[in-house]
Amino acid sequence: RANKILVTAQFGGVHIEQPAFDESFTKNKQFVTISPLKKLPVLETAEGTISETNAITRFVARVGSSDLYNGSPAELAQVDNWLDVISTDLEVPLTQWVLTVLGQIPHVPATVAAASADVKKILFILEQRLKQHPYIAGDRLTLADVSAANTLVLGFKLIFDEKYRK
Repeated sequence: RANKILVTAQFGGVHIEQPAFDESFTKNKQFVTISPLKKLPVLETAEGTISETNAITRFVARVGSSDLYNGSPAELAQVDNWLDVISTDLEVPLTQWVLTVLGQIPHVPATVAAASADVKKILFILEQRLKQHPYIAGDRLTLADVSAANTLVLGFKLIFDEKYRK
């Protein structure tokens, strides 16, 4: 999930310092102060901390010099809509599927079948959308495209064989 933040930062020329992950940090009092919900990623700014991937991504896009999250209220609503769809309807089942493939959670055939069907449904919707528009949220590259691409990386690396893609 942090990759979409880093990609957005690169597009906008925003420097993000990413310390090496240390699981013990998530168990100390300083982490709870920074992230009361105890969630990662978290971004520390001069104005305070921001948690949740999409909130951080939007912030980075706004302070950067890219047009990934720029436009009219209606255009931004489209971007937000697709960010929500990708985070909820694609990322959740795909992550469950990937974690099963990686052996990080138990392989339950019914769960994998449901995740596969959920992912395939959203990929079909995205494909239909991209037949009508050059980009997910309209006529230009936005955070929705960055989010979708980053969400799909492990699926394409580990799961989506030629048969699945058809």
